[in-house]
Amino acid sequence: MSWQWDFEANHSMEVTLGDGLAYKGCDWASQSGGEYMAGFQSVEEFLEAGGLKKMPEDIAQEIRAEIARNPRQHRVSIRLSGETPDQVHLELNGAPMIFASGDLIFSGSLPGGVHKIEGIALYPGEDEKGRRKARKFSLTFSVPGEPEILITKSTPRWADS
Repeated sequence: MSWQWDFEANHSMEVTLGDGLAYKGCDWASQSGGEYMAGFQSVEEFLEAGGLKKMPEDIAQEIRAEIARNPRQHRVSIRLSGETPDQVHLELNGAPMIFASGDLIFSGSLPGGVHKIEGIALYPGEDEKGRRKARKFSLTFSVPGEPEILITKSTPRWADS
């Protein structure tokens, strides 16, 4: 679905709801005139912060209603239990990600279905051989499901082995 509004005479904005909100402008008021890509927001960003590009509130309300009627994405938070890691290297559905610190390793929107998260959490400290402390984890989960997922099972793994 798409919605459109005018900034001023000969300058409009269109937003299309798909995997997120894609903004496309059309400006015939400037010399270079024409269409341009004006931005993108995830559904989560839109729900938290509102629309971009001076989106009128009535259009924002229509989009919120459409999202509520047809949820494409589901909010999920994934945490590691136990000691807080310094760094986490992970793959979510095969896409690599790195987090600098903390036990919250993913917070965002995912489509319905089965997902897999796996990786290695690096912790402070070394053994007598100078190897960094690390733990390996892997979890398959379904969305929709629990909005808060806690990974409680991991196996010791030395980062340099």
